[in-house]
Amino acid sequence: MKMVNCDAMRRTITIVIVLWAAVLGMGFVASGQTTAPMTAVPPRGTRVAVIYVEGEINSYTLRDMQRRFARAKAAGVKAVVLDIDSYGGLVTAGLDMSRFLKQQKDFHVTALVSRKAISAGAMIAVACDEIVMTPSSTLGDCAPIVMGPEGGLQSVDATNRAKIESPVIEDFRDSAQRNGYDTLLMESMVSVGREVYWVQNSDGQRRFVDGETYQQLSNDGWKAVLPERNPVDSKESLLTVNATLAQQLGIARAVVPDIETFLADRGWQAVLRLQRGPGDALIAFLSSGTVTFFLITILSISIYIAMHAPGHGMAEVVMVSCLAVLLGVPLLTGYAEWWEVLCVLIGIVLLALEIFVIPGFGIAGVTGILLIVVGLMMTLVPPVPPEMPGFAPRVQLQWDLVTRALLLVLGAMFTSLVTAFFISRHLPILPIGRKLVLTATVGRPLGGSAGVPPAGDSGGWIKVGDAGKTTTDLRPGGMAAFFDPVLNDQRPVDVLGDGNFIPAGTSVVVHELRGQVVVVRRAVS
Repeated sequence: MKMVNCDAMRRTITIVIVLWAAVLGMGFVASGQTTAPMTAVPPRGTRVAVIYVEGEINSYTLRDMQRRFARAKAAGVKAVVLDIDSYGGLVTAGLDMSRFLKQQKDFHVTALVSRKAISAGAMIAVACDEIVMTPSSTLGDCAPIVMGPEGGLQSVDATNRAKIESPVIEDFRDSAQRNGYDTLLMESMVSVGREVYWVQNSDGQRRFVDGETYQQLSNDGWKAVLPERNPVDSKESLLTVNATLAQQLGIARAVVPDIETFLADRGWQAVLRLQRGPGDALIAFLSSGTVTFFLITILSISIYIAMHAPGHGMAEVVMVSCLAVLLGVPLLTGYAEWWEVLCVLIGIVLLALEIFVIPGFGIAGVTGILLIVVGLMMTLVPPVPPEMPGFAPRVQLQWDLVTRALLLVLGAMFTSLVTAFFISRHLPILPIGRKLVLTATVGRPLGGSAGVPPAGDSGGWIKVGDAGKTTTDLRPGGMAAFFDPVLNDQRPVDVLGDGNFIPAGTSVVVHELRGQVVVVRRAVS
């Protein structure tokens, strides 16, 4: 009987101990993790690869990082150090990079914030197995931002931020659960309006709590861990921390002077250092607003020359080269989608049909110009996360970006119009222009003999005000026939139309003589 009572007592004690341990465990979870996550750190002598993540985060950065991880795996390394220095970039690319990092099972991935990890840069850092920072570095502020044409930053207002931050918050929550960070603390990097306090009681138990809970705990004797920073994050700000505060809050595992010291302290051997190459710098340069403006201007001018004076080849080569950069770079960086590229190409085809096939300038030409403008404009507007359904811009941020892109495209096209006007008036009389303008009569002149010199070489027989008739379409160059009193017959002359398309058979008058170039206008009946 005593034996039975002892067994019952032991079972009762065991159950009580288990329940008490469970209660303590729940209390620990509720209190919030306040130390850096203790994932297994590879031992000394581990071969590692250092991968540098710099500049804007976009689809090109994502693919480049994936290629570098593949190289690291082929080299047989067991750990990767991401040296991060970025203000962020595309939300979609940041989410994809975060998911990619969480899928890496063959490596221990350390995020080393050398200078800054802001926005998508912070998202990438939190997704790694651990974070270390240099003394002057900064981490946080993962609110949506607008990347300016030259890399400048503009914040998004709270209303529009709330519409697109949901997938970002969910990603931060997942990273917090995986790596042992406090969820409330991570969410405060993304969402404005979250108040976070760090408090402790007389027993030394520490917790991250919101404002309402803080008021309740204050009445129970809980006090701020850091009185000089209370709250840790206010409702009006997004959590952004320096290296010291990040280590205190348990976000950073360590603060190190530089990456070399970090590797030496760990005893790791860096067998690969994968930095940005000339190609990466070129992509960043070609993505700038200044270069885009210049390329759109050159593209518009080359289209004008190729369609009004075809056959020389140079304008066509320049046009194709500009298109390759204007469409290829956004495709690499993730700014362009297939329909935007298709808009530009269809627009050019319609414009060519209008000029070469359909006389005048009508629906096809206007539609072509609109498609080119829309296509180029949208390649400058970054996509939003796929979690936001719909096709047209859905938040003010996107409308702002569309407006900015439209102004850039229209400004470049206006510049090209001014330049094209200058070219049409002055290029034929310049030395290089005379090589591009046909000044010799091809074939047998009408009513004359072969070898009759062209206009400008016969003593100036054509004068301003002379009347004639076009024998070919003027686009704006072509042929027109004028009466030559010496031959007593009509004689074809190379002319340049002053204005829009002039079809064959139209009566014209000589408006101006620019050296050997005869400029004509439609005759007024």
